Amino acid sequence: MLFLGCSDESGSRALAEARRLVEREHVQVLVGLETSAAALAVRDYARTKPDVAFLIGISPAAQPTLERPAPNVFRFTTNALQWSAGLGAYAYRTLGWRRAVVIGNDFDFPWAEVGGFVAEFCALGGDVVRRMWTNAPKTVPAADGYFLSEFIPQLLPPAVKALPVRGNLARRVLIGYASVGFARQVLGARAIGVGGGSAAPLGSSLPAWTAYLASYRQAFPKLSFLGLGVFFSTSMEAALRGLEQAGGDVARLQSALRTLRFESPTGPVRLNGHRQAIASNYLLQVTASGLRTIRTVPEVDDSYAGRFSPSKPLPSRTYPPCTRGNAPAWARSR
Repeated sequence: MLFLGCSDESGSRALAEARRLVEREHVQVLVGLETSAAALAVRDYARTKPDVAFLIGISPAAQPTLERPAPNVFRFTTNALQWSAGLGAYAYRTLGWRRAVVIGNDFDFPWAEVGGFVAEFCALGGDVVRRMWTNAPKTVPAADGYFLSEFIPQLLPPAVKALPVRGNLARRVLIGYASVGFARQVLGARAIGVGGGSAAPLGSSLPAWTAYLASYRQAFPKLSFLGLGVFFSTSMEAALRGLEQAGGDVARLQSALRTLRFESPTGPVRLNGHRQAIASNYLLQVTASGLRTIRTVPEVDDSYAGRFSPSKPLPSRTYPPCTRGNAPAWARSR
């Protein structure tokens, strides 16, 4: 039997709905959870209900599976730490950056997204000369390039205005996943050619992705495409495949999920030892008509060659340090 719950961005509402579904409706598998606060609240609750499987839909925060991970919490979608994968190598090798400044709002989502960029860029030999935690920088030091993490649409133009960059931004600026989609809209022609990271291959012709888009349009002909929906679809697909692999036995589901591998609309996915997705990331480029995928970064985990794990610090204002060597596998292959 299928039960539905409705939440918002807050952890308190997500926790209340999880409790209702588990304790009143007696669900054995809970799929959903959006936002960092929701995933963190339900992760802690999950420890009290070890027989229930909790599958996170999409949450930027690294913590739900990287900090004190609960054995019955699974995330088959990537997080903000992984959404930067490939950008450090792109900046260093393709754009020729050697000195970078990173700018992001001061909370865990940008800390993670910037942390992935810093780990990869510095491992290849780059230097991050300043980390600026503000949504409204006044002056920004000179550098070869600038990585702008999570900015809402109205904050991106003033942030770009503060940069010591004139004209087209393509070789001087990279933009995080939450912001790259509206860069053309708010920055105009200056944004054409700018790159960014993405958990979804937007604008690509990859078969699994185009098949998903076709099925979405067939199912919802009157709705515009909602980009986040694919991640909830992936989580539900994981739950259904896990149940099938377990022969319909919910008691065996969690074991099945730990070893599950399948092709999602955004590419192949499997879990690591703390039940976080290992999946592809994508490099996007802003065009005059929208976004296009220019590179696939395969097999992205959340460790960045051992810099992050449940036994190490979480991404923060200062962690990871900018250290050379030991680049992640996907960065070494380019």
